[in-house]
Amino acid sequence: MNLENLSSLLAVLIALSVAAERLIEILKNISALGKENPNPTGEALRKLALQLLAIGAGILTAYLSKKILPIIPNTGVNGKDTSNSVLLLLGVLASGGSAFWTSILGYVKSVKDIKKTLAVDAKVQTAARVAAIARGIATPASDDALVAAALSQRQTLSLTEFSEKLQESVKTRADQNLAAAILIATEQLNLKGDLKIASSAAAIG
Repeated sequence: MNLENLSSLLAVLIALSVAAERLIEILKNISALGKENPNPTGEALRKLALQLLAIGAGILTAYLSKKILPIIPNTGVNGKDTSNSVLLLLGVLASGGSAFWTSILGYVKSVKDIKKTLAVDAKVQTAARVAAIARGIATPASDDALVAAALSQRQTLSLTEFSEKLQESVKTRADQNLAAAILIATEQLNLKGDLKIASSAAAIG
């Protein structure tokens, strides 16, 4: 069972628990179970009766909710086709109380957040690896070719303009080489889906 299915199952248990608790409160208000018994033996019996009532209310609520239950894969909860044995189990579990299942759901959500964080971290590390390989593969632009291209326009440019033009040409060629290297590195690591992330990491680096 994955965490998504577990979260859905816990949500169902919380809903059943809340409904069962309301039923218990109604029954307590119309019976002597809502008042503490000064006699120790009588109080022990009252608490036992409340426990049994909680289980009964949970089972009854589960059976009454059969037609509106969701379908949760790999859990036995199949909507209106949920088996009686699963409904019985849901009812017993629901008697544990909504507070208990809410705390469990909070824990599961925390685990999911940790897994998401680890996944993002792994993707960042992968992008860094691609960028590192790309830098190793990338070749510097040919100075001779760049100088020749810039010199062809030397007569029409001032010294400052010539210097800026040369720097721009070098940067453009370096960017082209790095982009090609990133593509090669990405294919080597079979990480085409992370190409965009790798490009960003390389640019930052």
